[in-house]
Amino acid sequence: MNRSTFLYNCKQCLRWGKKNLKQIFCSRMIRKIYGVGNEVLCGNNVSYGQLKIFIYGNHNKIVIGDNCNLKCTNTIFIQGDCNTIVIGQNVIFDQNVQLVLSEGTKVEIGDDCIFADGVKIRTSDQHSIFNKGKKINRGRDVIIGKHVWLGASSVIMKGVNIGNGSIVGMCSLVTKNIPSNCVVAGIPSQIVKEDIYWEK
Repeated sequence: MNRSTFLYNCKQCLRWGKKNLKQIFCSRMIRKIYGVGNEVLCGNNVSYGQLKIFIYGNHNKIVIGDNCNLKCTNTIFIQGDCNTIVIGQNVIFDQNVQLVLSEGTKVEIGDDCIFADGVKIRTSDQHSIFNKGKKINRGRDVIIGKHVWLGASSVIMKGVNIGNGSIVGMCSLVTKNIPSNCVVAGIPSQIVKEDIYWEK
């Protein structure tokens, strides 16, 4: 994939070709990026809408694949160092989608996924919990397979792996792994149908 690359170092924006990225994108897309070695790589034919990216840390990376439509008022929030987001090709975000990462974790989204309005993905609890001096709620990666449909206002929690072709129902809370080609729904989510497929 022939990606465009944005590199940020202490809020200083590198030039891309003959145009200044700060002038093109910061007013519409990039909001706050603090730290060094943070990187955003974007594929061809990507629609950003009013995507908001907040990065507070160092050496974080965001990769957005070809032909993605991230529409409007979606938010990526990264706190800490060495977090990674990889968004595959032909991915669609409706509005108010939130990806929240910290503790050096990763969110991976496969090709051809649809995220409906208000979907939230979190890789950590944001606040540490200790028991007898030991942290018991460390952050964990979230992996979304290919051709997955996340229903409106669904929440995907840390450590979840969703298999290819599955569907998460509206307002579901997903705390455990989901096999491929299943429909899940509920709080917490449970499998309600197996061996399904769906079309855009």
